[in-house]
Amino acid sequence: GLLSQARGKAADHRLELVSQRDKGPEPVYTEYPDEPHEAESTARRIRDLIAAGVPAGEIAVLYRVNSQSEVYEQALADAGVAYQLRGAERFFERAEVREAGTALRGAARAGRNDSLLDG
Repeated sequence: GLLSQARGKAADHRLELVSQRDKGPEPVYTEYPDEPHEAESTARRIRDLIAAGVPAGEIAVLYRVNSQSEVYEQALADAGVAYQLRGAERFFERAEVREAGTALRGAARAGRNDSLLDG
């Protein structure tokens, strides 16, 4: 059919991609027992890179789903690393998270549980 003809024609035209930048360091793959450990290690590594002179704008953290942002945002904040979030809202600024916090604080006031009122 049409697709097999297209594949056949495309196979005759190989395209070689050439990088516009010098080759960088090889990627490093590390396994962690859970997301918090991964995020904490990532935040420490970013802090160390910045301290070593790597411009913060050259560093990025990519994750698959927005639900992973919370653990990374917290780890970066705990490590004292300023960050910008692109493509999504910050976790603690999302409407549903703010509403949940408001509901928890209201429940804490009603039950006089002062530990939930912090924040």
